[in-house]
Amino acid sequence: MKKIKRFTAALLFAVTVLSGIALALPPSDKNTVRGIDVSVYQGDIDFSAVKRSGIGAVYIRAGAGNSYTDGSFEQNYRNAGAAGLKIGFYYYVTAMNEEEAAAQAEKFAALIKGKN
Repeated sequence: MKKIKRFTAALLFAVTVLSGIALALPPSDKNTVRGIDVSVYQGDIDFSAVKRSGIGAVYIRAGAGNSYTDGSFEQNYRNAGAAGLKIGFYYYVTAMNEEEAAAQAEKFAALIKGKN
């Protein structure tokens, strides 16, 4: 009897998980903006060419860890804006505790302060 209950529970769980995946809907095409993320690792980027390729948004890495500012952050921000791309920012968090998390959040906020 226990085997039947376990099998039934496992089957119910599998059906629930799989049906949730099968019923997922893709985003509406009319509201979708294709985007990329960039950092110093992409080198010098031709953001006008990026826009011409159909990309409408760029997420720019501001920094990482406790004190690192991405070496291309300001240049990527200026050039992406000049190309007319929508801009967002991200920060690579390495925090191992609440104190480090707060410090890194403050660093991120300071880097993007005043930017659109």
